[in-house]
Amino acid sequence: MSGAEFRSIWPEVAAVQDAVIGRAGSRCECRGVCGRNHAKGGGRCDREHVLGRPLFVVPADPEIRIDTAAAARAPKRAMCGPCWELAHKIASRQAAADRMAEWPDLFTVDLDPADEAAADDLAVADHGAADDLGGAAA
Repeated sequence: MSGAEFRSIWPEVAAVQDAVIGRAGSRCECRGVCGRNHAKGGGRCDREHVLGRPLFVVPADPEIRIDTAAAARAPKRAMCGPCWELAHKIASRQAAADRMAEWPDLFTVDLDPADEAAADDLAVADHGAADDLGGAAA
């Protein structure tokens, strides 16, 4: 998006930002999705929207990247930078783990007991092939 395009939509962006941060009472809305318990703030992060430490308007679901079209339509939450970064990292790692769990285990072969004899024969055949290629005889 060019600077001119961004400036043309700035009033809409600012209105959404003001509404979300206002709804949050100018305080980070994290209640532990970042992995912290926020005990000092009564279960909610105590960082406030102040100069030098602003709150960011981000998708309520930390799995949604903020630079995507889905983020524009997603429900919003006001979060401080540290909470958002940690929440996004946790969500990204969990999503990656979930994707890996969907893949079959590529290095485990389950054999029926009846197939174990065939596997033993295969191992002997492989060892013999190495001997045929000039390997040392046992």
